[in-house]
Amino acid sequence: MTTPFGTQLSGGSRLTPIADQSQDWELVKILVARWRILLVLPVVGALIGVVLIFLIPPTYTATTTFVTASQRDITAALGSFANVASQLGVGLPSNPSNSPQFYGDVLRSRQVMEDVVRVHVPDPRSRRAGDSVAIGDLYTRSDGAPVARVSDAIIKLTHESAVSVNPRTNIIELRVSSRYPSTAAMVAQQFLVALNHFNLETRQSQARERRRFVADRLREAQDSLAGAERTQQDFLLTNRGSFRMAPTLDAQYQRIQRQIQTYQDLYSNFRREYETARVDEINDTPVITIIDTAAVPLKPSAPQRLVTVIAGAMFGVFLAVAVLLVQAYLERLRLRSPRDYDQLRELRRIFLRTIGVRRASAA
Repeated sequence: MTTPFGTQLSGGSRLTPIADQSQDWELVKILVARWRILLVLPVVGALIGVVLIFLIPPTYTATTTFVTASQRDITAALGSFANVASQLGVGLPSNPSNSPQFYGDVLRSRQVMEDVVRVHVPDPRSRRAGDSVAIGDLYTRSDGAPVARVSDAIIKLTHESAVSVNPRTNIIELRVSSRYPSTAAMVAQQFLVALNHFNLETRQSQARERRRFVADRLREAQDSLAGAERTQQDFLLTNRGSFRMAPTLDAQYQRIQRQIQTYQDLYSNFRREYETARVDEINDTPVITIIDTAAVPLKPSAPQRLVTVIAGAMFGVFLAVAVLLVQAYLERLRLRSPRDYDQLRELRRIFLRTIGVRRASAA
């Protein structure tokens, strides 16, 4: 039996250690004899990496980090009870719209993306200071229908931006890449503007609905208080002070007093809630606290020159080793199994002839 390297086996016997060492030594000699391939191909791969560095346009990445100011949720509404519950180890429900992950998902939403790509910024491609361009046109071609351009720009911007949330510190990091350094910084800033605008609208909308709800409860409490006061007035006009001597009338009067006190407390609470909701409805305080402002990057983030050159050189090394192994195999096959070698050459000629016929017919 003949092995792929031409070693004869008899009766299924395994190769001896001496035969293994002989084959390894022959392979080493072939590698040493063709050392130029090991030297040339890595150099060629490194040169290809250098060429790619100059052919691929550089990409700049701007980074900004921020935290969000939590709004009044269930924990704040419970007040001191929340502190007691936390000491007892009782978990309280929280509003998921106040979580950092919620804001991270909002940044990736289509609504925020569309708001960003429609914003006009100074055109980094123009030398005139007054020229402006939509952000979407910097990420996609300017031809085509406006709706298609916006959709393509959103897809491209989604790939060129990334959001990460640190669950331990609740810090949100936003990274935006662009071919132009100033554009990367401006787009990152516009993301925060769009997020803050969305958050303010959402918060004010919730406050508006809350104000309407509290206003209805306030009117009901006011009507109930007015009705209880009329009942007290009718009671006093009917009895004219003689009810103190009658236990039944005195108990009825005490019930009316407690009812008035209850409605007064409800009215006072709803009045405070109503005023708070009115303030929240018109409150335009930013809910984002920026930690690191997106600055114009000075160095490109891609392609990485050293990594590209090393990757090209490593690819050349792997290619050189593969070529040498194939050559070593063919050399052994030629020396130890000429018939198999001739069959392989015949297959090669048939393959080349087939390619030539197809090319000729195609031409």
